Amino acid sequence: MNLTFIILAHNQPTFLKKVIDKLSTQKANIVVHFDLRASRTVYNDLVETYSGNKNVEFISVIKGVWGKWSLVQATIEALKVIQNSSWKSDYVHLMSGVEYPIRSLDNLRGFLKENPLDFIECVDFKKTPWVRAGLEEERFQYYFPFSYQVMSKRFAICLKIQKRLKIRRKPPCGIEPRLGSQWWTLRWSTCDKLLKIIERKPQIVRYFKTTLIPDESFFQSLISHIIPLAEFSCQQLVCHELAPNGRPFTFKNNHEPLVSELDHFFIRKVSPESFQLINYIDNIEDSRDVPNLAGLKDKTKAFKQFVNNMFHSRKSFVWNNDFIQPTPEHLNSQQKLIIVYEKEHQVHTIIQALKCKFPEVSIFHRGHQKSINEPAHTLTNDVFTFSVEKKHDSIIVILLPFKAKDKIDFMKSKLNKACVFVLPELPFSKNESVSLKDIRNTLKCKYRLTNVDKILSDF
Repeated sequence: MNLTFIILAHNQPTFLKKVIDKLSTQKANIVVHFDLRASRTVYNDLVETYSGNKNVEFISVIKGVWGKWSLVQATIEALKVIQNSSWKSDYVHLMSGVEYPIRSLDNLRGFLKENPLDFIECVDFKKTPWVRAGLEEERFQYYFPFSYQVMSKRFAICLKIQKRLKIRRKPPCGIEPRLGSQWWTLRWSTCDKLLKIIERKPQIVRYFKTTLIPDESFFQSLISHIIPLAEFSCQQLVCHELAPNGRPFTFKNNHEPLVSELDHFFIRKVSPESFQLINYIDNIEDSRDVPNLAGLKDKTKAFKQFVNNMFHSRKSFVWNNDFIQPTPEHLNSQQKLIIVYEKEHQVHTIIQALKCKFPEVSIFHRGHQKSINEPAHTLTNDVFTFSVEKKHDSIIVILLPFKAKDKIDFMKSKLNKACVFVLPELPFSKNESVSLKDIRNTLKCKYRLTNVDKILSDF
């Protein structure tokens, strides 16, 4: 059985090489799409490293943006590479650059021979809610020309306008929308059908290009449309899970016992620095038996429950997320902890993490609403004023606009009783200037929506 892997990567070249070497030595074919926005030096080094390996192909043609069509297009481009190759693939597995195999590929081949199905999560969200928080059915009803992360203000205004206009889009060609994880394992015959229907019916691509987070719906909806229900399973072969706060569970060095209990073939998200865990996996993978599909489903349910329990038990799971810097182990009543970061999107996650670590300390947060050009002492005065308003010492989470970090040194010099920590840059863009004119032109010209001017007059 010929296995081919599509890897969507944008960083961590050392870990990526480890994965490629592990797969290619087990007679697998690999297509790596390396994000076009990533380092060209790193990409050229990867291409040169594997230039003599005919089973490894590199492409870098798409700039990936979270929640946009670009992630789907990168996958389609990789499928076209496989289609034009001489590999004669039987199965294709789509994986990320932080995914790692925990069983041998011979083990996987044995499982796929016993279960010759497509493995992709396809959820009918009208019967079973899939989205934990946020838009679900609305993903398919409205146009989403703006990225939530890159243009959050335009995103919100555009959505509000369409709700006022009572826009109701419907999928073309009788497709019933489905939702599910981006990662899948498909028979090549199914992939070939997908490429043909994409070429034959461009209206399908046009529709999904302006849905919200199409990588969680495009392949899922098409599979449900063109493949009989008896020929695919909603069970995934990769073990991954989001916590209730929306952050992915990360496998680290202390998770060897957990990994040993899993019946899956891959895990993600893996910390690239987890050398102890990776060595453990490499040492045990050949000794593992081929799992059965029923057992795999049971272990998936158990892992979901494990992540939820870990989150709600207020253990270190939330606090150890990579975007939060370590704070002092103890705070006394005379200290204030000031968390400085750029966007307000994740304030609740940060406050929850602080409560986990300091359950006895009162926590408040306040946005700094003054201009970014105001002197630094205005922010410092805000901190003291807020503390006086609360009439007791507390942890104070201050939300700053982008590029306000130049005020930090001044804060440190004046707030001698405070511990000032700075978070690393969060994966959100700079505050964009919102132009109603741009939004109006997008809605009127690109999507031919009427009554836009009347609605915009309310903003």
